[in-house]
Amino acid sequence: MMGNAILTGNTKSPAYYIWISSLIALMVLGGYAHFMSLLTSQEILEFSIRIPWALMVSNYVFLVVSGSGLCIVSSLGHVFGMKRYELISKRCVFLAFITILFGMFSIAIHLGHPERALVYNIITPNFRSAIWWMGALYSFYVLFIAVEYWFLARVGLANKANGSMGLKRKIYCLMVVKKTDESQESQKNDHKWARFAGIFALFFGLSALSTLGAVFGHTEARAFWYGPYYPVYFLFSAAFCGYAWLISATIITYQVKGKEIPEKLINLLFLKFRH
Repeated sequence: MMGNAILTGNTKSPAYYIWISSLIALMVLGGYAHFMSLLTSQEILEFSIRIPWALMVSNYVFLVVSGSGLCIVSSLGHVFGMKRYELISKRCVFLAFITILFGMFSIAIHLGHPERALVYNIITPNFRSAIWWMGALYSFYVLFIAVEYWFLARVGLANKANGSMGLKRKIYCLMVVKKTDESQESQKNDHKWARFAGIFALFFGLSALSTLGAVFGHTEARAFWYGPYYPVYFLFSAAFCGYAWLISATIITYQVKGKEIPEKLINLLFLKFRH
């Protein structure tokens, strides 16, 4: 995964410093924009009654659709049993978890007072609201995608715990929770539970995504931007968008590490034409 690639890559490589500098610059820019929006006017982030779809809403849609698409791609491996796709399952689930978290963070910023939504969505739910169902379904999706990734990463965390000392070892042991190792029985058990969590993650992810499409489908904002087929359109868009995220992350990962993409991974991700 991209984060692991940067941490384990060659720290002397110029690509490493360029990548880290770019991330820091984007974080500083985003923090400054949010800070100024609180001091001066929230119209910096297009929080205005004159703008029907604000910047954070479009950002939210892009990220959660991407996350749902990554969940679809990851499910090909340990959910639907396509063995060749298990090679990318862990990376897809990690990216899906990260994108959905930042997507929810974007919509929380847009709401202004997200704590009210957390309270009143529970005590006064509106079951006739598509937006309420979207939020509820995505909450369950985040839970199950996190559990799925934990089961997929347990063996790696256990190895890190065995190779660490002191406080770091204790932290890794707490993250593992239950003893596991690289034995076939332990991996089979973790794979079984990861598949179980992945089924629920896929169900809630697709349900939330189609509900999100229904929200836009009922909004008569533009002549070509709404209609009864929007939930289906969102599902297909998510699959292609998630696959694009996977390809981009894979290329960036191996470029930063300064290594060639393995032939097995190339054959899985890229269609090779033969004359």
